[in-house]
Amino acid sequence: MKSMYGGFMQRKEIKGLLIDNIKECVPYLIPNGNFYRERTYVGNFDGNTITVKIVGKEAGKWRNFTKGISGDIIDLWTLVKGDINSAKKWLNTKNTEKLQNKEAKGAIKKGEKAFSVGQYLNDKSPMPKDVIGPRILTSGGF
Repeated sequence: MKSMYGGFMQRKEIKGLLIDNIKECVPYLIPNGNFYRERTYVGNFDGNTITVKIVGKEAGKWRNFTKGISGDIIDLWTLVKGDINSAKKWLNTKNTEKLQNKEAKGAIKKGEKAFSVGQYLNDKSPMPKDVIGPRILTSGGF
């Protein structure tokens, strides 16, 4: 069961991380586009007009009006870049840059431990037992 859920959770986590970084992600995927009313990004890819929702419950959803296709941020990434592995690399690079900026500003003190996105995505440690379940209070949690 662990391996069956492993791929699903990984995709879900990547999707969440891409949505958390959506204002940097979408221009990276579709350069030379524009944000419209801080809610939507409109750009062109291979001669097709694509809009991507930036905020709200539909953040990450996109539509290609020329071809009439749509999907989520993972589908857009794979359409533009070919596979999701490059998203992991991009997220890891973004996280590394953020950590370096925090270290430079003194936000992370010496001796504190910070994890990269790659370490987070590859973590295979077992889930802690529930004290109050399901997943309301786990040992080591708040």
